[in-house]
Amino acid sequence: MKNLLGLLCLLLMASCAKPPMFTEPQHHVGVLVVDAASGDTLIQQNAHRYFVPASTTKLITLITSLHLIPEQMPGLAYKEVGDSLFIWGLGSPSVLLKDFPQPEYAFLKNATAKTIVFSDANFAAKNRGQGWMWDDFTEDYQAELSSLPLYGNLLTVSDFAITPDYFRPHVSYQIESPMAISRAEGSNEFTFRTSETGTRQIPFITSGELTATLLSEELRREVVYKAIPMPNDVQVLAGVNRDELMIPMMHHSDNMLAEQLLLTASGGISNKLDGSIARNFALSEFLKDIPDKPRWVDGSGLSRYNLFTPADLVYEITYLHQIEPQKTFDYLPKNSVSTGTVFRFMAEHPGVIAAKSGSMSGVYNLTGILTAKSGRQLYFAVMNNNFTESVSAVRQKTEAYLTRIWEKY
Repeated sequence: MKNLLGLLCLLLMASCAKPPMFTEPQHHVGVLVVDAASGDTLIQQNAHRYFVPASTTKLITLITSLHLIPEQMPGLAYKEVGDSLFIWGLGSPSVLLKDFPQPEYAFLKNATAKTIVFSDANFAAKNRGQGWMWDDFTEDYQAELSSLPLYGNLLTVSDFAITPDYFRPHVSYQIESPMAISRAEGSNEFTFRTSETGTRQIPFITSGELTATLLSEELRREVVYKAIPMPNDVQVLAGVNRDELMIPMMHHSDNMLAEQLLLTASGGISNKLDGSIARNFALSEFLKDIPDKPRWVDGSGLSRYNLFTPADLVYEITYLHQIEPQKTFDYLPKNSVSTGTVFRFMAEHPGVIAAKSGSMSGVYNLTGILTAKSGRQLYFAVMNNNFTESVSAVRQKTEAYLTRIWEKY
Protein backbone atom coordinates (compact mmCIF):
# COMPACT_ATOMS: atom_id res chain seq x y z
CA MET A 1 0.00 0.00 0.00
CA LYS A 2 2.85 2.32 0.92
CA ASN A 3 4.51 1.63 -2.45
CA LEU A 4 1.24 2.34 -4.26
CA LEU A 5 0.83 5.70 -2.50
CA GLY A 6 4.41 6.58 -3.37
CA LEU A 7 3.81 5.74 -7.02
CA LEU A 8 0.65 7.85 -7.07
CA CYS A 9 2.57 10.77 -5.57
CA LEU A 10 5.29 10.44 -8.20
CA LEU A 11 2.70 10.35 -10.99
CA LEU A 12 0.98 13.41 -9.56
CA MET A 13 4.27 15.29 -9.32
CA ALA A 14 5.15 14.34 -12.90
CA SER A 15 1.73 15.53 -14.08
CA CYS A 16 2.17 18.86 -12.29
CA ALA A 17 5.65 19.32 -13.74
CA LYS A 18 4.50 18.67 -17.28
CA PRO A 19 4.47 21.94 -19.27
CA PRO A 20 1.08 23.07 -20.59
CA MET A 21 0.62 22.13 -24.23
CA PHE A 22 -1.62 23.84 -26.77
CA THR A 23 -3.67 21.01 -28.29
CA GLU A 24 -5.93 21.70 -31.24
CA PRO A 25 -6.97 18.58 -33.19
CA GLN A 26 -8.01 20.34 -36.38
CA HIS A 27 -5.47 23.08 -36.99
CA HIS A 28 -1.72 23.49 -36.92
CA VAL A 29 -0.13 24.82 -33.72
CA GLY A 30 3.47 25.75 -32.98
CA VAL A 31 4.78 26.94 -29.61
CA LEU A 32 8.13 27.90 -28.15
CA VAL A 33 8.63 29.39 -24.68
CA VAL A 34 12.13 30.25 -23.46
CA ASP A 35 13.34 31.65 -20.14
CA ALA A 36 14.73 35.10 -20.96
CA ALA A 37 17.40 35.02 -18.24
CA SER A 38 18.76 31.50 -18.63
CA GLY A 39 17.89 30.72 -22.23
CA ASP A 40 16.34 27.42 -21.14
CA THR A 41 13.55 26.05 -23.29
CA LEU A 42 10.42 25.55 -21.18
CA ILE A 43 7.88 24.53 -23.82
CA GLN A 44 8.50 23.31 -27.35
CA GLN A 45 5.78 22.18 -29.72
CA ASN A 46 6.42 22.09 -33.47
CA ALA A 47 8.91 24.87 -32.84
CA HIS A 48 10.82 24.25 -36.07
CA ARG A 49 7.86 23.79 -38.39
CA TYR A 50 7.02 26.57 -40.82
CA PHE A 51 3.89 28.68 -40.44
CA VAL A 52 2.42 31.67 -42.26
CA PRO A 53 3.47 34.52 -39.91
CA ALA A 54 1.05 37.30 -41.04
CA SER A 55 1.93 40.58 -39.29
CA THR A 56 4.47 39.05 -36.93
CA THR A 57 6.66 39.59 -40.03
CA LYS A 58 6.85 43.23 -38.94
CA LEU A 59 9.17 42.15 -36.12
CA ILE A 60 11.95 41.20 -38.55
CA THR A 61 11.20 44.34 -40.57
CA LEU A 62 11.68 46.37 -37.39
CA ILE A 63 15.04 44.73 -36.66
CA THR A 64 16.22 45.27 -40.23
CA SER A 65 15.14 48.91 -40.13
CA LEU A 66 16.97 49.48 -36.85
CA HIS A 67 20.16 48.23 -38.48
CA LEU A 68 19.88 49.98 -41.84
CA ILE A 69 18.00 53.23 -41.21
CA PRO A 70 19.60 56.05 -39.18
CA GLU A 71 17.69 57.55 -36.25
CA GLN A 72 16.82 60.50 -38.46
CA MET A 73 15.09 59.04 -41.50
CA PRO A 74 16.39 60.05 -44.92
CA GLY A 75 13.55 62.11 -46.36
CA LEU A 76 14.55 63.14 -49.89
CA ALA A 77 17.59 62.98 -52.11
CA TYR A 78 18.08 66.20 -54.05
CA LYS A 79 20.45 68.04 -56.36
CA GLU A 80 20.28 71.60 -57.62
CA VAL A 81 21.27 72.13 -61.26
CA GLY A 82 20.90 75.67 -62.56
CA ASP A 83 17.39 76.87 -61.74
CA SER A 84 16.03 73.34 -61.31
CA LEU A 85 15.76 71.22 -58.17
CA PHE A 86 15.91 67.49 -58.88
CA ILE A 87 14.43 65.23 -56.19
CA TRP A 88 14.21 61.48 -55.59
CA GLY A 89 12.06 59.80 -52.95
CA LEU A 90 13.87 57.51 -50.51
CA GLY A 91 10.84 55.55 -49.37
CA SER A 92 9.83 57.77 -46.45
CA PRO A 93 6.10 57.11 -45.94
CA SER A 94 5.01 60.17 -43.96
CA VAL A 95 4.92 62.94 -46.59
CA LEU A 96 1.52 64.72 -46.46
CA LEU A 97 0.32 62.04 -44.07
CA LYS A 98 -1.79 63.32 -41.20
CA ASP A 99 -0.28 63.46 -37.68
CA PHE A 100 3.34 63.34 -38.85
CA PRO A 101 5.93 66.16 -39.07
CA GLN A 102 6.50 67.41 -42.62
CA PRO A 103 10.19 68.28 -43.18
CA GLU A 104 10.04 67.19 -46.84
CA TYR A 105 7.01 69.34 -47.58
CA ALA A 106 8.55 72.34 -45.81
CA PHE A 107 11.76 71.92 -47.82
CA LEU A 108 9.91 71.79 -51.14
CA LYS A 109 7.56 74.61 -50.22
CA ASN A 110 10.50 76.90 -49.45
CA ALA A 111 12.62 75.86 -52.44
CA THR A 112 13.69 78.84 -54.57
CA ALA A 113 14.34 76.82 -57.73
CA LYS A 114 12.18 77.75 -60.71
CA THR A 115 11.29 74.14 -61.45
CA ILE A 116 11.14 71.01 -59.30
CA VAL A 117 11.86 67.80 -61.18
CA PHE A 118 10.73 64.54 -59.56
CA SER A 119 12.21 61.18 -60.55
CA ASP A 120 11.40 57.69 -59.31
CA ALA A 121 14.12 55.98 -61.35
CA ASN A 122 15.63 54.63 -58.11
CA PHE A 123 12.41 52.69 -57.36
CA ALA A 124 13.18 49.10 -58.39
CA ALA A 125 10.31 47.27 -56.67
CA LYS A 126 6.77 46.55 -57.80
CA ASN A 127 3.82 48.57 -56.56
CA ARG A 128 2.44 45.54 -54.77
CA GLY A 129 4.19 42.83 -52.79
CA GLN A 130 4.73 39.28 -53.94
CA GLY A 131 1.73 37.11 -53.12
CA TRP A 132 -0.60 39.92 -52.09
CA MET A 133 -4.27 39.12 -52.58
CA TRP A 134 -5.33 40.57 -55.92
CA ASP A 135 -8.90 41.25 -54.81
CA ASP A 136 -7.81 43.30 -51.79
CA PHE A 137 -6.76 46.21 -53.99
CA THR A 138 -9.58 48.34 -52.53
CA GLU A 139 -8.66 47.65 -48.88
CA ASP A 140 -6.94 50.45 -46.98
CA TYR A 141 -4.42 47.99 -45.50
CA GLN A 142 -3.01 47.25 -48.98
CA ALA A 143 -1.79 50.63 -50.20
CA GLU A 144 0.65 50.53 -53.10
CA LEU A 145 4.42 50.97 -52.68
CA SER A 146 6.30 53.89 -54.19
CA SER A 147 9.51 55.87 -53.77
CA LEU A 148 7.67 58.92 -52.43
CA PRO A 149 4.24 58.03 -51.01
CA LEU A 150 1.91 61.01 -50.65
CA TYR A 151 -1.07 60.90 -48.28
CA GLY A 152 -0.11 57.29 -47.51
CA ASN A 153 -1.03 56.46 -51.13
CA LEU A 154 -4.66 56.51 -49.96
CA LEU A 155 -7.68 58.48 -51.04
CA THR A 156 -9.60 59.65 -47.95
CA VAL A 157 -13.28 60.56 -47.96
CA SER A 158 -14.43 62.10 -44.69
CA ASP A 159 -18.03 63.33 -44.67
CA PHE A 160 -17.67 64.10 -48.40
CA ALA A 161 -14.36 65.99 -47.95
CA ILE A 162 -11.84 64.40 -50.34
CA THR A 163 -8.08 64.15 -49.80
CA PRO A 164 -6.14 64.64 -51.99
CA ASP A 165 -8.41 67.17 -53.63
CA TYR A 166 -7.01 66.20 -57.06
CA PHE A 167 -9.33 63.17 -57.08
CA ARG A 168 -12.53 65.13 -56.53
CA PRO A 169 -13.60 64.91 -60.23
CA HIS A 170 -12.87 61.16 -60.11
CA VAL A 171 -15.31 60.37 -57.29
CA SER A 172 -18.92 59.63 -58.15
CA TYR A 173 -21.72 59.25 -55.61
CA GLN A 174 -24.34 56.54 -55.64
CA ILE A 175 -27.26 56.01 -53.29
CA GLU A 176 -27.23 52.22 -53.46
CA SER A 177 -23.58 51.35 -54.07
CA PRO A 178 -22.79 47.79 -52.84
CA MET A 179 -19.64 49.05 -51.09
CA ALA A 180 -19.09 52.13 -48.92
CA ILE A 181 -16.21 53.13 -51.18
CA SER A 182 -14.88 51.32 -54.22
CA ARG A 183 -12.50 51.76 -57.12
CA ALA A 184 -12.38 50.42 -60.63
CA GLU A 185 -9.67 47.76 -60.79
CA GLY A 186 -7.52 49.41 -63.44
CA SER A 187 -8.11 53.12 -62.91
CA ASN A 188 -8.40 55.87 -60.34
CA GLU A 189 -12.17 56.18 -60.66
CA PHE A 190 -13.97 55.88 -57.34
CA THR A 191 -17.56 55.39 -56.15
CA PHE A 192 -18.80 56.50 -52.74
CA ARG A 193 -22.10 55.51 -51.17
CA THR A 194 -24.00 58.68 -50.25
CA SER A 195 -25.44 57.24 -47.03
CA GLU A 196 -21.96 56.77 -45.54
CA THR A 197 -20.68 58.94 -42.71
CA GLY A 198 -17.31 59.12 -41.03
CA THR A 199 -13.97 58.48 -42.72
CA ARG A 200 -13.23 55.93 -45.43
CA GLN A 201 -9.92 55.24 -47.18
CA ILE A 202 -9.00 53.36 -50.32
CA PRO A 203 -5.68 52.90 -52.17
CA PHE A 204 -5.13 54.79 -55.40
CA ILE A 205 -2.98 53.59 -58.29
CA THR A 206 0.41 55.25 -58.04
CA SER A 207 2.86 56.38 -60.72
CA GLY A 208 5.73 58.81 -61.03
CA GLU A 209 3.59 61.12 -63.12
CA LEU A 210 0.81 61.13 -60.53
CA THR A 211 3.27 61.84 -57.72
CA ALA A 212 4.57 64.88 -59.60
CA THR A 213 1.00 66.07 -60.27
CA LEU A 214 -0.06 65.68 -56.62
CA LEU A 215 3.07 67.53 -55.46
CA SER A 216 2.41 70.30 -57.96
CA GLU A 217 -1.15 70.73 -56.72
CA GLU A 218 -0.15 70.69 -53.06
CA LEU A 219 2.81 73.07 -53.50
CA ARG A 220 0.95 75.23 -56.02
CA ARG A 221 3.95 75.36 -58.28
CA GLU A 222 5.32 73.40 -61.21
CA VAL A 223 6.63 69.91 -60.55
CA VAL A 224 7.82 67.97 -63.60
CA TYR A 225 8.25 64.20 -63.82
CA LYS A 226 11.36 62.80 -65.52
CA ALA A 227 12.77 59.31 -64.92
CA ILE A 228 16.37 60.45 -64.37
CA PRO A 229 18.81 58.06 -62.62
CA MET A 230 19.88 59.26 -59.20
CA PRO A 231 23.54 60.41 -59.28
CA ASN A 232 26.03 59.63 -56.52
CA ASP A 233 26.53 63.25 -55.48
CA VAL A 234 23.01 63.96 -54.23
CA GLN A 235 22.34 65.61 -50.90
CA VAL A 236 19.97 63.96 -48.45
CA LEU A 237 17.31 65.87 -46.55
CA ALA A 238 16.70 64.63 -43.02
CA GLY A 239 13.18 63.36 -42.51
CA VAL A 240 11.26 62.35 -39.38
CA ASN A 241 12.70 60.37 -36.48
CA ARG A 242 12.46 56.69 -37.37
CA ASP A 243 10.69 55.85 -34.08
CA GLU A 244 7.83 58.11 -35.14
CA LEU A 245 7.20 55.52 -37.85
CA MET A 246 8.36 52.30 -36.19
CA ILE A 247 6.18 52.57 -33.10
CA PRO A 248 2.88 53.05 -35.00
CA MET A 249 3.99 50.35 -37.45
CA MET A 250 4.19 47.89 -34.55
CA HIS A 251 1.33 49.15 -32.36
CA HIS A 252 -1.24 49.53 -35.14
CA SER A 253 0.26 46.90 -37.45
CA ASP A 254 0.47 49.47 -40.23
CA ASN A 255 1.31 47.64 -43.46
CA MET A 256 2.18 50.74 -45.48
CA LEU A 257 4.71 51.93 -42.90
CA ALA A 258 6.30 48.47 -42.78
CA GLU A 259 6.66 48.16 -46.56
CA GLN A 260 8.05 51.65 -46.98
CA LEU A 261 10.51 51.27 -44.10
CA LEU A 262 11.90 48.17 -45.79
CA LEU A 263 12.31 50.17 -49.01
CA THR A 264 14.14 52.91 -47.11
CA ALA A 265 16.33 50.26 -45.48
CA SER A 266 17.30 48.93 -48.92
CA GLY A 267 18.33 52.44 -49.96
CA GLY A 268 20.78 52.48 -47.07
CA ILE A 269 22.89 49.75 -48.66
CA SER A 270 22.30 50.38 -52.36
CA ASN A 271 21.20 53.06 -54.80
CA LYS A 272 17.89 51.30 -55.40
CA LEU A 273 14.66 50.99 -53.42
CA ASP A 274 13.84 47.29 -53.38
CA GLY A 275 12.82 45.43 -50.24
CA SER A 276 14.47 42.21 -51.43
CA ILE A 277 17.87 43.92 -51.12
CA ALA A 278 17.25 44.67 -47.44
CA ARG A 279 15.78 41.22 -46.75
CA ASN A 280 18.68 39.35 -48.35
CA PHE A 281 21.24 41.53 -46.58
CA ALA A 282 19.60 41.02 -43.19
CA LEU A 283 19.44 37.23 -43.54
CA SER A 284 23.04 36.97 -44.73
CA GLU A 285 24.53 39.41 -42.23
CA PHE A 286 23.10 40.26 -38.81
CA LEU A 287 20.33 37.59 -38.84
CA LYS A 288 22.41 34.82 -40.36
CA ASP A 289 22.05 32.70 -37.20
CA ILE A 290 18.25 32.60 -37.31
CA PRO A 291 17.38 28.96 -36.47
CA ASP A 292 15.32 28.06 -39.55
CA LYS A 293 15.96 30.11 -42.67
CA PRO A 294 12.60 31.72 -43.38
CA ARG A 295 10.92 32.48 -46.65
CA TRP A 296 10.53 36.23 -46.30
CA VAL A 297 8.95 38.07 -49.21
CA ASP A 298 7.50 41.36 -47.88
CA GLY A 299 7.80 43.81 -45.00
CA SER A 300 4.25 43.71 -43.66
CA GLY A 301 3.23 40.05 -43.64
CA LEU A 302 0.38 40.55 -46.13
CA SER A 303 1.73 37.71 -48.26
CA ARG A 304 0.96 34.07 -47.49
CA TYR A 305 4.25 33.24 -49.20
CA ASN A 306 6.05 34.25 -46.00
CA LEU A 307 7.03 31.25 -43.84
CA PHE A 308 8.65 31.45 -40.40
CA THR A 309 8.93 29.02 -37.49
CA PRO A 310 8.17 29.66 -33.80
CA ALA A 311 11.92 29.28 -33.22
CA ASP A 312 12.54 32.11 -35.72
CA LEU A 313 10.11 34.43 -33.94
CA VAL A 314 11.60 33.74 -30.50
CA TYR A 315 15.05 34.34 -31.94
CA GLU A 316 13.87 37.71 -33.29
CA ILE A 317 12.35 38.73 -29.94
CA THR A 318 15.55 37.71 -28.16
CA TYR A 319 17.65 39.60 -30.70
CA LEU A 320 15.52 42.75 -30.44
CA HIS A 321 15.68 42.70 -26.64
CA GLN A 322 19.46 42.37 -26.80
CA ILE A 323 20.07 45.26 -29.22
CA GLU A 324 17.35 47.53 -27.78
CA PRO A 325 16.80 46.43 -24.15
CA GLN A 326 14.98 49.64 -23.18
CA LYS A 327 13.10 50.41 -26.37
CA THR A 328 11.82 46.87 -26.91
CA PHE A 329 8.89 47.66 -24.62
CA ASP A 330 8.20 50.86 -26.55
CA TYR A 331 8.12 49.05 -29.87
CA LEU A 332 5.91 46.16 -28.70
CA PRO A 333 2.27 46.84 -27.82
CA LYS A 334 1.43 45.95 -24.20
CA ASN A 335 -1.76 44.25 -23.15
CA SER A 336 -4.38 46.47 -21.52
CA VAL A 337 -1.85 49.32 -21.29
CA SER A 338 -0.91 50.78 -24.69
CA THR A 339 -3.28 51.11 -27.58
CA GLY A 340 -2.66 48.57 -30.27
CA THR A 341 -3.29 45.05 -31.41
CA VAL A 342 -3.03 43.34 -27.98
CA PHE A 343 -4.87 45.99 -25.94
CA ARG A 344 -7.72 43.68 -24.84
CA PHE A 345 -5.48 40.64 -24.30
CA MET A 346 -5.46 39.21 -20.70
CA ALA A 347 -7.25 42.30 -19.39
CA GLU A 348 -7.20 40.98 -15.82
CA HIS A 349 -3.38 41.09 -15.85
CA PRO A 350 -2.46 44.42 -17.51
CA GLY A 351 1.08 44.93 -18.75
CA VAL A 352 2.26 41.32 -18.48
CA ILE A 353 2.53 40.84 -22.24
CA ALA A 354 4.50 42.93 -24.74
CA ALA A 355 3.92 41.30 -28.09
CA LYS A 356 3.25 41.52 -31.81
CA SER A 357 0.25 39.71 -33.22
CA GLY A 358 -0.39 38.56 -36.75
CA SER A 359 -3.73 37.54 -38.16
CA MET A 360 -5.59 36.88 -41.39
CA SER A 361 -8.16 34.32 -42.40
CA GLY A 362 -7.03 30.97 -40.95
CA VAL A 363 -4.02 32.53 -39.18
CA TYR A 364 -3.49 33.88 -35.65
CA ASN A 365 0.00 34.26 -34.18
CA LEU A 366 1.46 36.07 -31.20
CA THR A 367 5.09 36.53 -30.23
CA GLY A 368 6.75 38.63 -27.56
CA ILE A 369 7.70 38.79 -23.90
CA LEU A 370 5.52 37.46 -21.09
CA THR A 371 6.19 38.46 -17.49
CA ALA A 372 4.90 35.47 -15.54
CA LYS A 373 3.14 35.55 -12.17
CA SER A 374 6.47 34.93 -10.44
CA GLY A 375 8.08 37.90 -12.21
CA ARG A 376 10.03 35.62 -14.55
CA GLN A 377 10.39 36.97 -18.10
CA LEU A 378 9.65 34.54 -20.91
CA TYR A 379 10.20 34.89 -24.65
CA PHE A 380 7.37 33.15 -26.47
CA ALA A 381 5.81 32.45 -29.84
CA VAL A 382 2.41 30.84 -30.40
CA MET A 383 1.48 30.19 -34.03
CA ASN A 384 -1.92 28.98 -35.27
CA ASN A 385 -2.48 28.17 -38.94
CA ASN A 386 -5.06 26.41 -41.10
CA PHE A 387 -8.15 26.79 -38.95
CA THR A 388 -11.69 27.36 -40.22
CA GLU A 389 -13.18 28.98 -37.12
CA SER A 390 -13.01 32.73 -36.56
CA VAL A 391 -9.76 34.50 -35.78
CA SER A 392 -11.33 35.89 -32.58
CA ALA A 393 -12.11 32.35 -31.36
CA VAL A 394 -8.50 31.21 -31.85
CA ARG A 395 -7.26 34.44 -30.29
CA GLN A 396 -9.30 33.62 -27.17
CA LYS A 397 -7.82 30.12 -27.04
CA THR A 398 -4.33 31.60 -27.33
CA GLU A 399 -5.16 34.04 -24.55
CA ALA A 400 -6.36 31.19 -22.29
CA TYR A 401 -3.22 29.20 -23.05
CA LEU A 402 -0.88 32.10 -22.23
CA THR A 403 -2.82 32.71 -19.02
CA ARG A 404 -1.99 29.11 -18.01
CA ILE A 405 1.68 29.76 -18.74
CA TRP A 406 1.51 33.00 -16.75
CA GLU A 407 0.11 31.06 -13.79
CA LYS A 408 2.57 28.15 -14.00
CA TYR A 409 5.83 30.07 -14.32
